[in-house]
Amino acid sequence: MKCFYCNSVILRRSRLRRSDIFWLLKFQYPIRCRECHTRTHVPVLQALKLKAAGKGREHGQGDRATESKESAPKST
Repeated sequence: MKCFYCNSVILRRSRLRRSDIFWLLKFQYPIRCRECHTRTHVPVLQALKLKAAGKGREHGQGDRATESKESAPKST
């Protein structure tokens, strides 16, 4: 799945708001792009896949933090 605006593949589930009740009745769940921060709605099943794939990436604990630790020069 890609962002509809910037084509990024780095997506996450967005927090629910009161205004999302209408969308939930249509089985649509809010997601947010981590690159452009655009909020949109997708089918619930796609959003659940994001939850499973993004587990542990919330609050800045993503792959980028791991990559920077691995690419740092090792002292011997």
